[in-house]
Amino acid sequence: MGMALHELPLALFTTIAPIGAGAFVALCVAFFKGSFTESQLKAIDRYSIVPIIVALVGMACSVPHLTNANNAVNVLNTIGATPLANEMTAFGVFLVLACLYWIFGVAGGLKNMAFRRVFAAIVAIAAIVFAVFVGMAYALPTQQVWNTLWTPVQIVGIELFGGMVAGMIVLIMANADKGVENGTDTVLAGIAIFGFVVACVATCVIWYLGSVAASPVIDVAANAGSLIVFLVLFIVLGIIGCACAFFTCKIGSMSLLGWASLVVIVLACFFARLVFYGMQIGVGF
Repeated sequence: MGMALHELPLALFTTIAPIGAGAFVALCVAFFKGSFTESQLKAIDRYSIVPIIVALVGMACSVPHLTNANNAVNVLNTIGATPLANEMTAFGVFLVLACLYWIFGVAGGLKNMAFRRVFAAIVAIAAIVFAVFVGMAYALPTQQVWNTLWTPVQIVGIELFGGMVAGMIVLIMANADKGVENGTDTVLAGIAIFGFVVACVATCVIWYLGSVAASPVIDVAANAGSLIVFLVLFIVLGIIGCACAFFTCKIGSMSLLGWASLVVIVLACFFARLVFYGMQIGVGF
């Protein structure tokens, strides 16, 4: 458990930033399947700044992890050479695209629905790529538990789980949630639940791998046992979050329920990330 708590800044970053990015996946789905008035689209574009801010807050949470703030700048010199640099680059690309989308939107440049959908799809793809690269940054050969496909899968699951509710909140704030009644609400709720299932399976597998890993130094059984509380909290809060996500997407028009749902989901995913960091068992350690 000590290793998990030691990585609190990164746990917050890898929870909050992907969820903020995931909101654009939800908006992309809504634009392709939903139906909105011109005034609703303008409001959606205006409030699209909210998930961008959420993603930036997540990034800000990672700053204390750096021993030297200048290291963040040095990352740019190793693009393509290190997993961390690729992760930061992917975030930068997503952020630029998301900001351009918001700027185009508030400036009235997304009136053409076909162009809006294409632009939204590009931002959504960038968001998913960012989540994948966040996970790949931890798939290191020296970390026997982390170096599996389940590492990026967990992040993508978290992004879809929380991102659908974050996107729905944008629609609710814009009074555009009624535009998703033709089945879009069901799709968003379904993706959110799917994201939880994916994250849940990945987290359980990571915990299991950590419980049977070989280490001459770490008592892996005791370490895994100390993380059970985080695993249980993730599963319990995740199930509650699924129910909240379903009602948020299906009912809409209730910003309080939406924000409460997001808080529950963020907490659930945060505990999932603590389980991950607690399984930091290196080769030979």
